[in-house]
Amino acid sequence: MKDDQDLYFDILERNTGLIFIKDVEDLLKLKQYVDDGEETSAKYYLQVRDIDLSGIAWEGIGLYADGGANMRQFRGTYNGGGYKIRN
Repeated sequence: MKDDQDLYFDILERNTGLIFIKDVEDLLKLKQYVDDGEETSAKYYLQVRDIDLSGIAWEGIGLYADGGANMRQFRGTYNGGGYKIRN
């Protein structure tokens, strides 16, 4: 169940176009979005909490395969908001 702060972030996302990274799940969704080849160049991501990747097999965002023929890069803006990503 979402808490009041999460609901507030959902409302802000709908009204501002910002994409909030609140937790591991959001970060994994971003990784999958980029890895699937979706466009991120006009998107702005804002991290709003510390994120702990302990126990997660993290390989970073984006793919480089087949000598670059199937490269997937993050081209958006990611603002860590002063928060940390740890593992």
